[in-house]
Amino acid sequence: MSHVAFTARQPAAITATPVRLGALRLANRRVVMPAIRCQTSLGQVATLAMMEHYAANADAGLLLTEATYTLEGGRRHPNAPGIHSAEQVVAWQGVTDAVHQAGGRIALHVVHSGHGDMASAHIAAAAQRARRAGFDAMEIDATVTSCFGLQLASGNCNGLVDAVDAAMAVMGASRVGVRLGLNGACPMGRPGEAMRITADAIVAMERLRPAFLHLLAPLAADDMAALARSLFQGRVILNAGLGHDSVGRMLDTGMIDAATFMAKPPVANDLFSRAVPRAPLLAAE
Repeated sequence: MSHVAFTARQPAAITATPVRLGALRLANRRVVMPAIRCQTSLGQVATLAMMEHYAANADAGLLLTEATYTLEGGRRHPNAPGIHSAEQVVAWQGVTDAVHQAGGRIALHVVHSGHGDMASAHIAAAAQRARRAGFDAMEIDATVTSCFGLQLASGNCNGLVDAVDAAMAVMGASRVGVRLGLNGACPMGRPGEAMRITADAIVAMERLRPAFLHLLAPLAADDMAALARSLFQGRVILNAGLGHDSVGRMLDTGMIDAATFMAKPPVANDLFSRAVPRAPLLAAE
């Protein structure tokens, strides 16, 4: 994960400049990812620790959840959250309510790790649950951690196109984003292949026009941002692990519209008390 670590001092271009991402008007250019992961209770249900952590970071322009899975199987980590059961929806609603009460916006970051045949149907179902849970938007993972990223690495973006189209049919195009990035992977050892594949995916997304692209670019960040800007007319978020000055420069010059940052870390004692034992945030009615 390459997002910029949280610091109290950040350039005004990041913290004081609003931006619109589709239907969402954000107070600033900080897109924040959580500093705690895999803290769910039995059934991959969100907990009070998660609710408090997201709410504490509601001053971000947009909060993104940790990787949240559309299916019971296929998780990389056993306690990663899900969005495939009624209990999970109710628990996530507690999280979104807390974020909204604190004045924030939050998007569900969805990972589909199942087979591609039913992928778009699973994404559509996840989008319906995300709406019921009160999320402001949904971001579909198309990095190598998901089935869509693996398909992209082999030169096939049809599955991603179908999934994004399915999510947009539920949420609306102005509330759907896509995370792209091969994490520096170069299929068959060809250094330029990852950039070419990403370009093909960006062109496909331009035809659909989701609200934003979120680029995971630990290598060649400037080149990746320039590529996205030349091919995609929507908003571009960069996740590259750059320093605040570099991010501010890219925002000032219009290369990107927002950047990803690490959330403020939770208080250690509070995190321990909430996580042991893990308790569900809410029970399903």
